Amino acid sequence: MKKILMMLLVFAIVFTGCAKEVETNTAQGIYEDKIVVGTTGAQQGPLAFIGKPYFDGMNAYFDMVNENGGIEGRKIDLIVLEDEFKPETAIANVQNLINDEKVFSLVGLFGTPGVKASIPTVKEAGIPAVYFATGATAPVTAGRNFFPVQPNYAYEGKLMSQYAVDYFKAKKIAVIYRSDDVGLDGLRGVKEGLKIMGKSDLLVAELSFDAGATDFTAQVAKVKESGADVLINYSLGGGVSGVLKELEKMGMTDLPQITPYPNVSDSFVAANLEASPNAIKNLYGMGWVDMTRPAVKDMSDAMAKYYPESAVNAYTVSGWIAAETFYKGLEIALENNDINELNWEKYIDAMETLDYTDGIIPKIAYSPGERNGVTNMALVKVVGNTWELQTDYLEFNK
Repeated sequence: MKKILMMLLVFAIVFTGCAKEVETNTAQGIYEDKIVVGTTGAQQGPLAFIGKPYFDGMNAYFDMVNENGGIEGRKIDLIVLEDEFKPETAIANVQNLINDEKVFSLVGLFGTPGVKASIPTVKEAGIPAVYFATGATAPVTAGRNFFPVQPNYAYEGKLMSQYAVDYFKAKKIAVIYRSDDVGLDGLRGVKEGLKIMGKSDLLVAELSFDAGATDFTAQVAKVKESGADVLINYSLGGGVSGVLKELEKMGMTDLPQITPYPNVSDSFVAANLEASPNAIKNLYGMGWVDMTRPAVKDMSDAMAKYYPESAVNAYTVSGWIAAETFYKGLEIALENNDINELNWEKYIDAMETLDYTDGIIPKIAYSPGERNGVTNMALVKVVGNTWELQTDYLEFNK
């Protein structure tokens, strides 16, 4: 009898000594005291300068929520796995998060290679996936359980064409683009936008370059020959810097140049002011976050409180937005569902009603069949050592 009692006691300790998943109709990852979500990305190595503030921003948002009582008494627990920006590792990590860690949702998957590689796994599982740190278009059409937030490059290209026509009154448009998914998506968007507006004849030059290129003499010379009065430079980082230097060298500093949103950071301006002091004065970008909104203070306060040593920059903002978007969908889901009955389908239903306008981004909204993410973007311009807003946040509306 004593042996039986001892065995029962052991079983009681084993089964009550750890967090218990709620034994109802909930999806995986919902426990009596927490909701577990997961992500993967590069936090170490050469991309740590992006990954660390990005994931710190995510954690800061959840820390703020948890300190204020969580959601219906449950804290949000974020698992972050390292993938070194390797697609094969990202796939393995996503499988681990879904099958072993049994997370409720994926939040903020980081980097184009890993995001694109893991799409089939996420789609097959049916797990909600909110926010992708990439502008690739692949998540837009991947499935009902995908909720991209960052603007995708093809849509941004369409909106660039609209700004070129409406804001700059362009008569001739040239496009320099990087010959990879980023640049090809952007070019496709520019051409689609011009076609919709009946302005395809305005595109007078399409000039490509390979990733890693350092000499842009030929491309800029052809822009000059074309007589373009607006240049869309659909590339990231070094490509934009190289074209700016060549514009400076050729005396084409009055030519307006529009660049994609990943380049819109003060650090990019600082890195190019010395080499291109005049050309950069006519550098415009596509802004998708509004750093004048009250929500920015919430982020700044949370970062100062929870991660005082972490850099606060555009990547921090992105991580914060990823966590916030997931949480706002969770709030809507629990308005109409008991937390002990919450599952993936109900969360996805809730996300398809999301229309949120109180965050750092002007608006994020979904509906059945719509997964474009942010569609309201503004034209910003380099003024001094920062970027200043030039227009309202607009959608492509032709």
